Amino acid sequence: MYADQRAVERKAEASGSSRLWDRLTQQSGLYCNTGLNQDQVEFLSQRRHVYLLPSGCLNVSAINGRNLDYIAESIHRALTTSL
Repeated sequence: MYADQRAVERKAEASGSSRLWDRLTQQSGLYCNTGLNQDQVEFLSQRRHVYLLPSGCLNVSAINGRNLDYIAESIHRALTTSL
């Protein structure tokens, strides 16, 4: 699971996100707190169909090679889109 978290961090940084993504790799367990606010979480679920807990926690066990790029891009968009 750590590898998945690290992969999301690398992809998000590569997409130009200025956000510090080390919080993804410093946490362990099935969920990690992304630090996204409620508007960003709603953006992800309503516009990108990426579902987090209302608190901004991401289920990292759902990340795989097929959706990794999409999740990282979606998080980047949630951070950079005017909501």
